[in-house]
Amino acid sequence: MINVKDPPYNAYGDNSHDDTVAIQAAFTAASSTLQKVIVPAGVYKTSDELVPTAGIIIEGEGTSSVITAASTFPSNKDFIRFAPAQTVTGLVVRDLAIITLRCGRM
Repeated sequence: MINVKDPPYNAYGDNSHDDTVAIQAAFTAASSTLQKVIVPAGVYKTSDELVPTAGIIIEGEGTSSVITAASTFPSNKDFIRFAPAQTVTGLVVRDLAIITLRCGRM
């Protein structure tokens, strides 16, 4: 399991810091080893799109685990982009709140 708050990812989940790089790094690491990504309770702000890949499980702690768009999120980008779109299979997201009010698309 990969926890986004653990080193080397070091996400804050404090509704203040930008956690984009940490979360994306955890997704990338998990995809190469087919591991579960744990998103503990907290509010994780992102300033750019996230790109999860096939074969991973992204798991939070229910509504207390939130990934949200920062106020600087570009309106012309996807909040979550599946790449390549035609081959993403086996991706599971559970017990996680996703709030995309500040971005263009999900």
